[in-house]
Amino acid sequence: MTEREKVAHVLRRLGLGAGRIEVRRYESLGWKGTVDALLKDDKVDEKFPISPYEFIAQPKGNLDTSAGRMSDWWALRLMMTRRPFQEKLTVFWHNHFALDAEKVNEAPTMLGYLDVLRKQGRAKFRDLLHGVVKQGALLVYLDNHTSNRIHPNENFARELFELFTLGVGHYTEHDIKESARAFTGWSLHYLGTGMNAKYDQLRDSAARNKLALYNFCIAPAVHDDGVKTVLGKTGRLNGDDVLDLAASHAATSQFICKKLWSWFAYPDPEKAVVDRLAAVWKKSDGDIASVIRAMTEAPEFWSAKCVGQMPKSPLDFTVSMFRVIDAGDTILKARGTPVDEFTPLPAEVRQAGSSLNFPIVVHHHKRVLVFPA
Repeated sequence: MTEREKVAHVLRRLGLGAGRIEVRRYESLGWKGTVDALLKDDKVDEKFPISPYEFIAQPKGNLDTSAGRMSDWWALRLMMTRRPFQEKLTVFWHNHFALDAEKVNEAPTMLGYLDVLRKQGRAKFRDLLHGVVKQGALLVYLDNHTSNRIHPNENFARELFELFTLGVGHYTEHDIKESARAFTGWSLHYLGTGMNAKYDQLRDSAARNKLALYNFCIAPAVHDDGVKTVLGKTGRLNGDDVLDLAASHAATSQFICKKLWSWFAYPDPEKAVVDRLAAVWKKSDGDIASVIRAMTEAPEFWSAKCVGQMPKSPLDFTVSMFRVIDAGDTILKARGTPVDEFTPLPAEVRQAGSSLNFPIVVHHHKRVLVFPA
């Protein structure tokens, strides 16, 4: 492979495509310099000043705060961002934590959730796990706000172990039941408590202040403070204790490293590959950026099994196709200068987001896979 081809491979896997303009931005760095630049791209100007509240604001002056409204905004961000690794990794974590916008059904809550993934997604996994749980959207989706010491709800505890950390086979039903007790009291505070306001008016007022209607809180009165045993640890364990136990478990390093490799390189990696990444995880205390750097330095990442062999997902295909146009400056010119973050977007800018989001959603539901990357 030429150095340019190596740069393109890195951009396809860690970024959002390797079109001519995209490659030109990174080509002089070489592939190693491109990896360095992508892993630190949260420090560069994103070239995306469009607020999500410009999508929420409607032409008639009202706000549409349904969570689905954020799909068009995120699609536009994916097309325009100069931080391709940041957004690619945010998509990975969004898939990992498996949260449904329809159930959360509130834009500020979804924005807060995505903000945690975006800001903490390349840092220590333990910090990301604490951050995303305490943001609150996961607790809504997995019903933990209904859990109390009289009737612990096991949904969140089960998904925490099965999908978010250890993986199947590394925990017991007893661990789930005890963890559910530890998370009792981790709940949500309703913003309208004590206020004499209609729901729709309150929702509108909250959004204008960039607040969610339901925000994370801990209610000590309904927390089970008794002794519990989780993953071999006994004590008066609370939610923080369980998150730490799950994040530091050896099975978690294997589970997450395998998922990262499958996302960025190829499915079903060899055990030797996962073991090497897990060793980096252990040495770096679960630092995600360190694991991904090690991934790009692995010979398997540059093998015939990897290069040009990953079928593009609908998102990868659609976003990379739109990014070839490099239409950011044109879109910003059409947007003009808004009065504030609640200035409704011009129709053509709003349509640019929906025109990108629509084929992603349609192709995803049809499970279309096109063109290897």
